[in-house]
Amino acid sequence: MSEQDQVRFLNPWTLLLPEERGRVLAVAGSGGKSALLRRLYQHYRAEGYSVLWSQTVDHPPPTQIPEHSIAAPIEKLREEFQHHAALFVAGERDGEGRARGLPPRRIEELRHQLAPDVVLVEAQAQNGKPLLEHGQAPVWPRPLHMVFALAGLHAVGSLKPRGGDLSAQDEKPEDGEPPRFTSEDVLRQFTAAGGLLEQTPQGVPCFPFLSGLGRFRDLDGMFELVAKLWETPGVKAVLLGELTGHARIDAAEDAAAAQLGGAPHLAGERIYALYPSHLDEVES
Repeated sequence: MSEQDQVRFLNPWTLLLPEERGRVLAVAGSGGKSALLRRLYQHYRAEGYSVLWSQTVDHPPPTQIPEHSIAAPIEKLREEFQHHAALFVAGERDGEGRARGLPPRRIEELRHQLAPDVVLVEAQAQNGKPLLEHGQAPVWPRPLHMVFALAGLHAVGSLKPRGGDLSAQDEKPEDGEPPRFTSEDVLRQFTAAGGLLEQTPQGVPCFPFLSGLGRFRDLDGMFELVAKLWETPGVKAVLLGELTGHARIDAAEDAAAAQLGGAPHLAGERIYALYPSHLDEVES
């Protein structure tokens, strides 16, 4: 059986998301964290949930969402939250426009004080690259009910930085060509010692998210990568998507969808949830 035969799609992908009120969802990794948080925010607001958005790390705040500093009186925050049913709260902005991250205990205090239906948390510092540098660790909120861990497929095929941590494990190729990122580098971001899956608190569901789908041309390699992630204990589904795109990427996604069998539920959506087909098997 080929890797593609082992794949099933969850339609829609948002069925993965918790429906219980008071859940805390965090996003870590690199290659589209802010865009995914925005997509989660849009989903929950469309479903009528109130949303508190915050961060444990310094990061540019989201746009077009009511924003307040944690220094504001709690009465003011309650008033704003009750009026908008959505609020971004973090520390003061620095000279580069980033909002300061909040300690996890402060986010938990806000959760009790504002009683949002959902809390969304940016839990890893901005990297500006599709893959993380080694040594960057997430700062998890507590409690934590679900994690999305991102890595950018669009790194595959690009040149590795000279002398950087990301190239430390690679020997110089015999042909003299400079080293390039591979699917194995993407996989290591999740599964290596100290990787995102290991750093996720025990018992918290973690969904690997492979972003940059529209710029990834190796469909067989993609399915192989997904299958390897499924071999990791605790990984029941993998997400694929192009979180920021344009016409060229749309065309690439249409072509990919055709190779995947033209599943109608892929039309118009940039996020796909894949799970192994054996989970559909029912014991007689």
